[in-house]
Amino acid sequence: MNKFKVGDRVKSGGGLLGTVVAVPAGYVGVRHDEHKEYFHHLGGGCEYGYGWWYTPKRLTKHGTFKGNIK
Repeated sequence: MNKFKVGDRVKSGGGLLGTVVAVPAGYVGVRHDEHKEYFHHLGGGCEYGYGWWYTPKRLTKHGTFKGNIK
């Protein structure tokens, strides 16, 4: 079972902060705070250059986002 929910703030193993925007089976879609050229858009889940899929073990919780998620 995935311990992450949409809206959770997370930190990747590389130290990047972001917000969980999708949680399909076995993966976590994160919309990062910073734009990176190699990031994508999570299949339309966020703006291009901000999204990345992770396995749950590569992330740690870092609070909860209280705003709107697009």
